[in-house]
Amino acid sequence: MSEDLSPTAAGLWEYLSALSGDGKKVHVTFEDVAEVFAWPMSTVRAALDELVAAGKLFEDTDRRTWHQS
Repeated sequence: MSEDLSPTAAGLWEYLSALSGDGKKVHVTFEDVAEVFAWPMSTVRAALDELVAAGKLFEDTDRRTWHQS
């Protein structure tokens, strides 16, 4: 399914999938992604939005956190 994503979102998804390899759901914030990938916030937001639209993540708007679906 990653092949349907932009290269940026696909890279983020591969990273998150590797983190959840032990079966745990991953929870990520803007800051987590920006720190790991050194991306500007606009790129982080676009990648996270794309993963939400693809049904791979859902957003907890109160805490600015995204969770694996």
